[in-house]
Amino acid sequence: MSARASEMPDEIPEDDVLESLYFTDEAQQMQELTWGMLKRLAADQPDDAKVVLSSDPEGNRFTPLGMVSPNAHFVPTPDGWDNEVVGKPRPGSTSCLLLWPL
Repeated sequence: MSARASEMPDEIPEDDVLESLYFTDEAQQMQELTWGMLKRLAADQPDDAKVVLSSDPEGNRFTPLGMVSPNAHFVPTPDGWDNEVVGKPRPGSTSCLLLWPL
């Protein structure tokens, strides 16, 4: 089992791409991440990095963790509705570890 970088859509500026890591099985299917896998993928994150989830706060759906974007940057908006996560620091952004569902 090995970590792999995901492919990025063409519309994301090349200098602002999020690196996303995941594990695949022998059939190249993405695997559910375990706590041990997550610790290895996040080992280089600073202690004050935020943990950001791609999800809804109502808990309408639960799914295993499938992918991690380390070294991302969280850009909050004043109302909190259109927050953004980008690959490079921007004014007002903070380091984060972005977690994606399977």
